[in-house]
Amino acid sequence: MGTSTNYIPPNDDEWKLAKRFVTNYLNDPENTSISKVLAQFSVAMKNNESSKKVFSKSVAGLMGFIFSVINEGLENTLEKFGFENLLDSPSDVILKEILYFYTDDASLRDDSIMINALSKSLENLDIIDFENLEKIDAKILMKEILTNYIQMYFSSCFFEKIENIKTIKQTWEIINEINKYIRNSIYTLSFDKMKSINFSSLADNFFVLKMLNKAYDFFIKFYKDNK
Repeated sequence: MGTSTNYIPPNDDEWKLAKRFVTNYLNDPENTSISKVLAQFSVAMKNNESSKKVFSKSVAGLMGFIFSVINEGLENTLEKFGFENLLDSPSDVILKEILYFYTDDASLRDDSIMINALSKSLENLDIIDFENLEKIDAKILMKEILTNYIQMYFSSCFFEKIENIKTIKQTWEIINEINKYIRNSIYTLSFDKMKSINFSSLADNFFVLKMLNKAYDFFIKFYKDNK
């Protein structure tokens, strides 16, 4: 499940500015900060309706399934969600199939980024199957998904651009520095309202989208407040 790094972002004004800020940061990091780069990237991503749709559908679907398993058990959840064909499958196989289902088999680029972000998030939280799910904190899971998704989407857009200017070693150092900034930023966000969200209802796509926009808004506001 690799994510392509040779994707060419759209060529509208918001993305042109995002690409210019990346170039400026690479050439003159003293005068173009990571916060400025991510602020413009967030502006562009907030208007990327297709990626937001994939994110909200996939995350709401997976979290709805996971928290249904916690509340109702795996067998009941499989029957409830129409996955009776997986009843006799090992738990780790079920998880893999569920990930592919909610990301449309990773068939398109946005879906591929999404399944990678979901997989990495679960891996980081030591979730390899549907055992011991009661330990999951919904807020931490959401932050982990947001972190990995934004990191991977940024890398898919700009890794090759950075590599064209810097050495491969420098490229990874820059990507790692940006990833660190993204992670630290996302984990400062407060998601207290998630305590009242019933993820067994898949009507929560709007709430998930709101959390994504909250992350983008943070990067935009932080740069405006500190420039």
